[in-house]
Amino acid sequence: MDFGEKINQLSVKCFIVHIRFDQSRTLLTENLLAVEYLLKIPLPSNLEKLYGPYLVKKFELSRTYLAIKLAETINHIPEKASIQCSTDSTSSHEDEKFIDLDTDVNIMTKLDRALETTRTCQPRKKELDIYSLRYTLNLPQLKDIILSDVQKKLNILVDKLKKEHDLIFANLAPTGLEMVIDAKCQAAAIAFQRLQLAFSAAIALSAVQLLKRSKIFINVKQSNVKRPPVLRSTQVKHIPTEDQTNKNLYQDPHNMEARGRLNLNLWLKCRLVVVTALIAQVYGIRLSKGEDDFLDTARLCEEGMEEAKAYGDVETQTEFMLNAVLLDLRLGRLKDRIKVLLEEIINLLKGRQFLSSRAQMILAQAFLQLSDLRKSETLCDSKEAAMQQKINLCLSAQKLIFDQLVSLGESVQHLDDGNIYSLPIFPLKNIYLPQIILMAKIKLRLGNASAQLITCSAKRWDISHWQEILSSFTSALELCKEAALKQIDLEADLLFQKGKVLRQITEINYGKTLEVVNLLMEAINVTYLHDQNLWLIRQSYLELALLLFYLDEVIEKDLELGGESKAMVKSGIIVVGKQPRKKITGQGRLLEILHHVLRQPSKYKMLAWITIRAANEVVRVLRNSQILTRDKEIGEESIKHLVQKELPEYVVLDFLASYQDFETENDELLPILTTIQGEKVEEEEEGTKPVAPNELPNFVSFYRKIAQSLNSVQFLNYNNHLRRLYNINLLPIRSRVENMNGEGPEYPDPKIAFTQPSEAQMHGVDIDFLKCAVNDVENGAHTPVFHTDLCLRLALMHSFLKSHLPTYKNTCCAESIPVILYEIFEDSFKFLQFQPEVYTSVFGEYTLTTPTDSFVGQLTPQMSMAVNSIDKELRVQWYLPALAVPPPSCETHKILLVFAYNVKPVTLVSLKTSTLANASCGYKWIHLKRLIALHRKLSALRQKAEAYLQPEHAPSTSLQRSHQRMRQRYIRSEPATNVRKLPSTLEDMVLQLCKEIKELFIPGPEMKTETEVPFELSFDTLEQLEQIFNPAVGYTLKYGSLFKWLISFMELE
Repeated sequence: MDFGEKINQLSVKCFIVHIRFDQSRTLLTENLLAVEYLLKIPLPSNLEKLYGPYLVKKFELSRTYLAIKLAETINHIPEKASIQCSTDSTSSHEDEKFIDLDTDVNIMTKLDRALETTRTCQPRKKELDIYSLRYTLNLPQLKDIILSDVQKKLNILVDKLKKEHDLIFANLAPTGLEMVIDAKCQAAAIAFQRLQLAFSAAIALSAVQLLKRSKIFINVKQSNVKRPPVLRSTQVKHIPTEDQTNKNLYQDPHNMEARGRLNLNLWLKCRLVVVTALIAQVYGIRLSKGEDDFLDTARLCEEGMEEAKAYGDVETQTEFMLNAVLLDLRLGRLKDRIKVLLEEIINLLKGRQFLSSRAQMILAQAFLQLSDLRKSETLCDSKEAAMQQKINLCLSAQKLIFDQLVSLGESVQHLDDGNIYSLPIFPLKNIYLPQIILMAKIKLRLGNASAQLITCSAKRWDISHWQEILSSFTSALELCKEAALKQIDLEADLLFQKGKVLRQITEINYGKTLEVVNLLMEAINVTYLHDQNLWLIRQSYLELALLLFYLDEVIEKDLELGGESKAMVKSGIIVVGKQPRKKITGQGRLLEILHHVLRQPSKYKMLAWITIRAANEVVRVLRNSQILTRDKEIGEESIKHLVQKELPEYVVLDFLASYQDFETENDELLPILTTIQGEKVEEEEEGTKPVAPNELPNFVSFYRKIAQSLNSVQFLNYNNHLRRLYNINLLPIRSRVENMNGEGPEYPDPKIAFTQPSEAQMHGVDIDFLKCAVNDVENGAHTPVFHTDLCLRLALMHSFLKSHLPTYKNTCCAESIPVILYEIFEDSFKFLQFQPEVYTSVFGEYTLTTPTDSFVGQLTPQMSMAVNSIDKELRVQWYLPALAVPPPSCETHKILLVFAYNVKPVTLVSLKTSTLANASCGYKWIHLKRLIALHRKLSALRQKAEAYLQPEHAPSTSLQRSHQRMRQRYIRSEPATNVRKLPSTLEDMVLQLCKEIKELFIPGPEMKTETEVPFELSFDTLEQLEQIFNPAVGYTLKYGSLFKWLISFMELE
């Protein structure tokens, strides 16, 4: 405050070092030197003489709090570093140094002159230099170092406090009690960042119990009960016999101030830490003998809301309510209660004149989550009102965050055309602000809603409106790159959304073609190398296919006219156009028609064939991830040797740990592990021994010992459960009333379920088609509003299973992008002026790279199933592109059928040498209502025909049957027995359904009615037919009579 003017120069002894922390740069830069001084350099003993021991301890707690918040900006699970940088704050105070992290204050006073005489001071030789390891450390290791050192400092501080007063925690004076409570909350935050959630909840619970049994509150309670109201004379001063605690309470100013802060605010703060840790747990997976903890969590949320409301603390009340919303989302409850809670949060905070920064963040998150839950429509006549509601909610959230950014020193640029496309000015001055990532999520939803709003309007063909939406995604992506808190799933989502908008621009003026391919392929690679979001990978492939179909159609039209296509130049692709020919008649005309029919497909169609097959492979991976859990051979695989060292710590704790396992009423900073799964921990184990002040508790080894009994199937189920929890926040959850009344589009009766679980349901998406296939239209965002650790867990668990479970790697991992797709960026296919932009920053140690030099180096050379088809097969995918309008209008619900087939084995190596003579692909717009009705009939037909057509074999498991059917469709090792003929009524149903199938593709007057079943009538063919026309999934059909019948009319106009 006084720039050192009043500090005695004689007391300055080699401890003042001015380090500048640059808030616009990441931690693994020169800022690491400031972090090192913050962690390693203890406070000088001179400060205690100047300011007293209380303020020095409070300042030490402030330093640890700052370090915890810095670690919180590292969005990684801590990882043990091979070289640990130890800190020994109990060593000698000689050569002590003091660090100033204030970036705005420059010390240009007598302190500088004092430092000139102390330049020869040497640092301690025993300590390792973190800054010197900046080129070898990564962010997860740095986070582990920070958290470990902070925990040691807290242990030493509390132990020193306890020894100084020689009292148990409950008898401490208000100043000591307040510091112990603060230290416990910080220790709970450290455990939370390590994903030791049960331990974090136990630490916070111990703080709550310490407050309850504190002597200060007990004395106050007893005095309030026993003191008669008539005793108001001076004799009251002499009635109680005050102990040392009460003397300190009334005599020391620091104790008097601390006593004023020991109120319900501190109580609610501790309870909020407990609730936050409990909600972050993974419910439904823990191996518990009793009730699950979510019941206690729900009760604690309700009690916290009631207590905060009674106390009049509105902001804390809304924090509890927001945690209740997150819990309801995790548990998949109906949105009625969630909407009520969100609206109540908005009403409580919106009318207040002053809001803290945290309250404004809560209000903005409530606006965003409410916009995600708003019911959307897919028809143009009802979409405008729904999208406008979403935009208004997002704009309210954006205004709150912009106001905070401006108050924190950032600059915002407001455009003339409104507030929708306002954006902060880059580069940012402080990249560590949590508002940055939230602003990126707001921009994502604003751009999404605005794009859907203009899809069905006349503005659709105005490129300027699309450019404005594109700027929203671009600024959001720039925010993600600038922010210190990296969210890779958000970056992948923004790349995908930006690619969709650029594809619309391509259809308007034939531009940005290579940029679209670049963005969509980048989105695939980002999620492929991180958490493998299969749903986003599939949609990116299908968007690529639609772009390639469009380019193929444009070039075909222009080549038929004999001129050079303007799309060839503007899109960045160089194609030599054909010369115009003279009109040919007679036999020459017939030969020309045959040549047109039998000609080689274009390069675009070849690429589209590859992308459709790649999307179909993703669906196969979705199904395998669930089938694998029913495989007995996988369950018998032992991974006992991996549990001790390789298995991530949080997985073991999620399966076994509960906050009830810890003794929380002990007189220590950290609780002690006493039981696991109701069984007492052996006392002779090392973990039950008292922990030294400079050591960290090692309770995980107990859980790892018990976790050796877990098998591979449990880990696979855990991985699928994480994916389900991540996706459940993205679903347009409907209330029971809406589902029963059929509000919205006319879909089948919700009471009538599909016969079998679909791949979408297995991936964590609801079986109702409205909640899975239409998810792109109704929500559009693949990233939840709330920042949770689910994506980090998914990424690390996927990496573990991929590395240590070969079956998972072979069947449940998506393939990398086929290398042949990268040939579109080569010079022979690329316009000379095209330069790929820098889009994301997730490769390497967060260094900016371009797609052309970052992807290929990380790909494993292998023959992808997308380019290699050994069998003759038909692959179909159903897709509802959010921004596409089916011709001729959007007055009815339509869905896109995308298909690719080959009549001979095909292997594609390069666009320059390979051809696609024996294969083809295409797409059709299908009436959605008729398709769903058709699927219901096919499902009912299959069930009725099963008794007649299903051959009787020896009983087998469902997994064995699924493997046997693939072999029996083509190579029958044994003849079917006891197969009865299908009744004539069912045969008539088959013929009627065949007619309805053809009506989906061929207009009525041009369609020829089938007089007999056009394919082999068997149970397998009926089952295949049902799967092909299931709009929630894709399917692969092998060669046969059904294959030949379907491709005979699929490509007809």
